[in-house]
Amino acid sequence: MKIGILGVDPETTSNFFRDLVNLFVTKDIVRKNQDWPQFVINNIPGPAMFAAKINDSDLVPYLNGMVELDKVGVDCSVMVCNTFYLYKEKFQEKIKTPILDLRKAVKSEINKRNIKSVVAIGTPSTMMGKLYQYSDLNNIESSDDEIDMLAGMINDYTKNINREVEIEKLTKYCQSNLDKGADAIILGCTEFGEMMRGTKLPVIDSYSVLLNLVLNYYLSENRGPNL
Repeated sequence: MKIGILGVDPETTSNFFRDLVNLFVTKDIVRKNQDWPQFVINNIPGPAMFAAKINDSDLVPYLNGMVELDKVGVDCSVMVCNTFYLYKEKFQEKIKTPILDLRKAVKSEINKRNIKSVVAIGTPSTMMGKLYQYSDLNNIESSDDEIDMLAGMINDYTKNINREVEIEKLTKYCQSNLDKGADAIILGCTEFGEMMRGTKLPVIDSYSVLLNLVLNYYLSENRGPNL
């Protein structure tokens, strides 16, 4: 099996691959080297994806990146950037390879935990595009000022500016929304997943959901004697 991974920030992409490998090892999925899927990583040095407005031209390098993975013959693809999933159908139209559905997987995790009220945080485009808002939930929305503040956290974290300060700010913001009545916080940005790693707060981490989505796809397609 070939699994395609499209990334933007090389640090985040490399961390995702490391965590994916660790997940396979932790779950005792592979017993020998031949058990591993083939991973094809295509990290694109394109425009940052945390702006409030994403133009079609911003997506072109990443659409081309997905086409490149498709031409390699991967069996499925994932995108290590939540913002891309706003445009999943646009990406899917360009390729034959199935793109695993992160939005659907996040909803499955919400249902599993019987969560009824959420605050979804991420880039301005994912928040304004309501990527992780679902009609059967109480979706507590953030203000424009809060959206701008969260964008600043992502920007500073990716640029390695005052990371500990930004993690503390994000933790306080999540707690404040829980105090307002949210059952959980949806971390709808890969950087937020990294920043809140190990937190005891009730969160739905899209980063962890994406890791498990890849693992579960592999298991569903590879029920060999060791699995």
